[in-house]
Amino acid sequence: MRILLICILSALTLCPGYAQSVFPIRIDPDNALGGQLSQLFDAVDYIPLETTNESLFGRVDKLIITNKYYFILDHSTDVILLFTRAGRFYSKISLNRLVKTPNRESLGIHDFTVNEAAGTVLVTHWEKQNCLYVFDFHGNLQKIIKDKVWHSFACIDSAHYLMESGGNILDSAKHLSGNCIITDRNIAIFEKFLLKKLESDFNIAAGQSITNMLNSNSIFYTRSYDYNAYLINGNGIQGIYQFLFPLGYTLPKNFLDSSFIGKQRDYIFNHNVVYGLSDIYKVKDNLLFCIQKFEAPAHLSLLYNLKSGNLYSPYNVTPDSSNGFLPFSSGDQVNVLAADSSSFYTSVPAYELIAAYEASKDKSPVYKLPIQAFLKKNDRKSNPIIVRLRLRDNL
Repeated sequence: MRILLICILSALTLCPGYAQSVFPIRIDPDNALGGQLSQLFDAVDYIPLETTNESLFGRVDKLIITNKYYFILDHSTDVILLFTRAGRFYSKISLNRLVKTPNRESLGIHDFTVNEAAGTVLVTHWEKQNCLYVFDFHGNLQKIIKDKVWHSFACIDSAHYLMESGGNILDSAKHLSGNCIITDRNIAIFEKFLLKKLESDFNIAAGQSITNMLNSNSIFYTRSYDYNAYLINGNGIQGIYQFLFPLGYTLPKNFLDSSFIGKQRDYIFNHNVVYGLSDIYKVKDNLLFCIQKFEAPAHLSLLYNLKSGNLYSPYNVTPDSSNGFLPFSSGDQVNVLAADSSSFYTSVPAYELIAAYEASKDKSPVYKLPIQAFLKKNDRKSNPIIVRLRLRDNL
């Protein structure tokens, strides 16, 4: 089958003399394997989150895991909640007293990241896009960094952040510009300029463009109209995973050229092409990622084994007796929210878990103690449950 790859490496602005490894990966979404849950995962652990009047929230829109805490952004209540790794409520962060808005679910907190070593949480808000709010883990405001407009950002390590702006940041002294840059801990010094902004007349994005893993000093960065996943540490780009799709799923080579201006939107809506990647995590020899396309499933998670070349679709994986026939993600899509060295993390609403439990009673399922305790003490209105999916060694 003919394969076409869009390489936008010319858009890179790298540190002089810094070498990157390039990893081509051929992906055909139509050939992704399915199966039962136990074929992909050794174990599925459910971590109920304490439900009190103070800790009650609606859904997990973003999850960051540290050694001690789960940090959860819930747009429906417009707060960031901290729970211990055992699921006990610890604190929460709110900007209600700092920023006023009539629609908090859509125009409240925009994004956040965590610097575990510094004990800080950086938060942005839709109504005050030129401000970074810095909180401690108790929810106390430490400072406000003004006149910086960031679309996405993440903590690389204790001393560096990756920041993505809406337009290119210029450094006239060094004759460099880029919209994806590495800053120091104070967000005051631009240490590395990595990627220039891709120009288009139609902006479309979904999922997390920046993802990191617990206890890893590197992060993944992706963007629309680019089939590269950039692995970045404090020194710059250390590796590039280049995704190659079948021709039918691939954007035209001249999609970002001036000849396509005014036609990009219609092309994406009328062709089932992959227009971007997101939500990338590497666990052991496995790369999990989400492809973005217009036709359903619009945001499809795929799992690729870098050694065997096997491709799996968690979308086509079904629960079995290994997890008591309970759901392992919310709804009809698999939305991976975080990862560590051995596992992926998702979340399930309480009402979905309880409904599956009631529907599976005739199968005599066996549940671990945390789920047994949850089912005795909680109801459909309780907080969502964090799900840890521990990958098998050989896929």
